[in-house]
Amino acid sequence: MRRKKQVISHFNNFVLEQSFLDGQRFTQQGLALGVGIYAPIFIDLEIQGSAEYTIPVSANEDNSFEKSPLFKAEQWLLYTSPISVSGVPFKFGVGAYYLSMFASNRDFGFNSLLGFQVKGLFENESFWSGFRYGPTGQDLNFKLENREIGIDIGVRLNPNKKFESWSIFADYSDTSFISPAKNKTKFQIFSLGLRKQF
Repeated sequence: MRRKKQVISHFNNFVLEQSFLDGQRFTQQGLALGVGIYAPIFIDLEIQGSAEYTIPVSANEDNSFEKSPLFKAEQWLLYTSPISVSGVPFKFGVGAYYLSMFASNRDFGFNSLLGFQVKGLFENESFWSGFRYGPTGQDLNFKLENREIGIDIGVRLNPNKKFESWSIFADYSDTSFISPAKNKTKFQIFSLGLRKQF
């Protein structure tokens, strides 16, 4: 099977809270565009990766926060196991992701994060559903209390085209970490959009 490419477009909602701002919450809505790649390595082993850039559309800006573009990239090594549920194969794997904010305001508490994750995924030609978890940190500083968890689901709109169909998907991630200055940052990102593999 040859290598496949993918285009990604989605709306996302970013919500951030930090301990040193007395519960003040920052929310931002944005439009993301990205590309992905899928490459089989062996019979049941594959590599998946994507990179996307979010353009902020609106936000509750004030003296503490300003709108910020987001860049996220991730890479996965997945294995299709012999396990299946109702004929839907189960995949699991390991991966890494990178998230960066392009804000001049330093009050966000971070500019970039790097994380390593594990993932479980049910996927066939019609839909997919996955769960991921992993430690995250700044400058390769990983602690178990600094983590990201996430879920994603998707439906292929034309099953006759199988993996090359347009797909609608939703993704939710929850990230929590404590900075070297002992400040706690929590943020959630919810995304809803379309993908097309070709």
